[in-house]
Amino acid sequence: NFLVSLSIFILINLEHTSQSQYISSFDSNTSQTNAKIVPLKSDKFTIVSTCYNKTENTSTICADFRNSNYPKISIWKGFLKTPSNSYFFGEANAISLSNGNIAIVYTESTSSDIFMQLRSENTTDAFSIPYSNILTDNERVNFYNNGRQKAPKVLNLNSDKFLIFWQSYFQNGSHYALNAKILFNSGEIVKEDFNINQKATKLPSTQ
Repeated sequence: NFLVSLSIFILINLEHTSQSQYISSFDSNTSQTNAKIVPLKSDKFTIVSTCYNKTENTSTICADFRNSNYPKISIWKGFLKTPSNSYFFGEANAISLSNGNIAIVYTESTSSDIFMQLRSENTTDAFSIPYSNILTDNERVNFYNNGRQKAPKVLNLNSDKFLIFWQSYFQNGSHYALNAKILFNSGEIVKEDFNINQKATKLPSTQ
């Protein structure tokens, strides 16, 4: 009937309005690109992105932590890497691991390598900076570094391991090969940089 149709219309529009909110910003001089929403434990999520400050000509990896029940309000937002104007951070990706750690992978333009940062959640104080404990910082992921490494992705494998994979330029004599590395959730290496296929023109979806 009319009331049912009206209610459905209102719900659809409320849902659309909620999904269209402009929820993450730092300041008028900072642009954010390549944003990824990462679900975390304890009803939280974070928005990880590459940030560029136009005034200072610096780039960094940004994070904006929020509560899923109050998604419009930041718990904490700031830089996961110290802003730099000597090299450019980019292509950031992140994932929440099964043990509660968060793994962030990114590229760095000076070396054209893949790097990883591993953080653990600080659960001792509900008002402390989320994931303030850095376990591993600026660790190079790729072993081969004579060509360009790009487009890193990260996936959970099982209860104690995760996988990082990326495109490696001219490593195997082809244009782009697809390489990977397996690590324990603690950051210890299970299997070093290895080749998945000899030629990759496009990375597969992580879904």
